[in-house]
Amino acid sequence: MYFNTNLYGGDIYGVAKAAERFFGLSPDELDQLTLEQAVLLAGIPQSPNRYMPTVEANLDRAEKRRNMVLHYMNRHGYISESEMIKAQSTPIEDTLNIQMPKANK
Repeated sequence: MYFNTNLYGGDIYGVAKAAERFFGLSPDELDQLTLEQAVLLAGIPQSPNRYMPTVEANLDRAEKRRNMVLHYMNRHGYISESEMIKAQSTPIEDTLNIQMPKANK
């Protein structure tokens, strides 16, 4: 329930809406999130307006936050060190497919 209402910055509420706006994935495509994308979504709620990747000034902060989450996932045994290193070496811009908000009709 929390992930369906959580703020991801601006007017984006819920993980499905965030995946749609940041990666171009529809709600039925959430299983297609890459590790890098899923971890970015996991890190954003700590400070949504600082980590929201639709703002160019946030990209460095968002990537650092993503990499920290990856580090802790490895440290606690959720991913291997090689998975962590591979994901951390992926530029955040390579994981994004920013969609413009749809106008209300």
